[in-house]
Amino acid sequence: MKNDNKFKYVYDLCSVRADEGHASVARQIVEMAWLRLTTGINYATYHHARMWRRGLSWNYKTGFTSPAKYRDLIYQLNRGKYHGVSQYKSFEKAYFNHFHLPTPAYLGTFHARHGQTAGGHPLSTPEDFERFLLPMVGERICIKKIVGYGGSGFKACEISLDGEQITLRKLSSDESHPAREVYDQLAEENPDGWVMEEYLTQHPIMSQLNPTSVNTIRMYIYENKAGDIIILGTRIRIGRAGSLVDNTEAGGVSGNINPETGIVEFLHQSSPAMTEITHHPDSGEKILGFQIPMWQEIRELGIKAISYMPETRFLGLDIAVSDKGPTMIEMNIEPSMSGLPRCEVPFRHVFEV
Repeated sequence: MKNDNKFKYVYDLCSVRADEGHASVARQIVEMAWLRLTTGINYATYHHARMWRRGLSWNYKTGFTSPAKYRDLIYQLNRGKYHGVSQYKSFEKAYFNHFHLPTPAYLGTFHARHGQTAGGHPLSTPEDFERFLLPMVGERICIKKIVGYGGSGFKACEISLDGEQITLRKLSSDESHPAREVYDQLAEENPDGWVMEEYLTQHPIMSQLNPTSVNTIRMYIYENKAGDIIILGTRIRIGRAGSLVDNTEAGGVSGNINPETGIVEFLHQSSPAMTEITHHPDSGEKILGFQIPMWQEIRELGIKAISYMPETRFLGLDIAVSDKGPTMIEMNIEPSMSGLPRCEVPFRHVFEV
C-alpha cells in the first residue's frame, strides 16, 4: 500500500470510530504517533486492540510492542532450540500422542523417498498411495503440509472406488480425481511431504456456526515465574460458507471468548477495521453470546498441553471440539502477535522475563 493510500486508510479507520462516539480523529492520530515512538506499535495494533475506545487506561495502551520486540520476548520465554518444533507436523502429532492429548489420529506421512504409514509400511510411490487409501474407501481424510501453519495447503478428501480405480473427492470443490493424479499433485505442490490424519467430525453445536470448516478456539496460555499457568485470552475462529479453514486470512470470522465462561463476548469480520458483527455473515447464525460447549474441558486440555513442553512458558494453541470432546489441532511456540491485541492482552506488562 502506497504511503498516501495508507494514510487515507488509517484516517478513514479513525473517522469511523470518531463518528461512533469514540476518541476524536486527532486524538487517535496523536496517540498512534506517540505509541509508535515509545513502544514501536503500528496503526494495526492500535486498532486491533481497539485503543480508540474512551475510558481505556494509558497503561493498557502501552502494553503492546512492535513485532520485533514481541519476538524478543518470546525467545526469552521459550527456549530457542524448541522454536519451529510446532511447525513440524509429525513431531507435533507425536507430542500430542505421547502425552495423551486428544488429537485426530495420525495415518501416515507421504513423501516420495521416505514416506510411511502409521503402521510402518511404505508411503512413497503411487502404488503405496493406493494401497494406503484402499482400506479407507468411503471415509474422509485430512492432508496437511508436513511443515506449515495457518491452514496453508490444507486438504480434506473423501475416498471412493470408481470401478477398480481409487478416487479422492476434494470437499472444498467437490471435484474428484484418481488417486495417482492426486499423488502427482501432492508430490509437485510440496516435495517436503504431507501428513495424513483422520477427518475430524465436529461437535454438532460447533457445526451450527459454519458446518464446512472446523471452527477452532485459539488459546493463549502462559506460565509465570511462580509456575502458575494462566489462560491469557481465548478467541473463536469461524470459516465462511464453503470454506474448509477458519482463519481470518481466508475471510473467516473471529471474536473474543471470555476465558472463564466460554461465552463469545465480541465478534468481528474484518481486520484491522475490527468491524463489529453479531451473526455469521453467510448463515445468519447468532454468534455473539454463543456458549462454547465443554468449556471447562477445553481449559483443562490447554493447561495440560503447556505443562509437558520443556523450557516453554507461552503457547498459542488451536483447539477444536469434536463429537468426542476437545481436540488438539496445533500448538504454536511463536504464535502471531496480532491475536494478543485482539484479545486485549497487554502482553508487554504481563510477560515476566
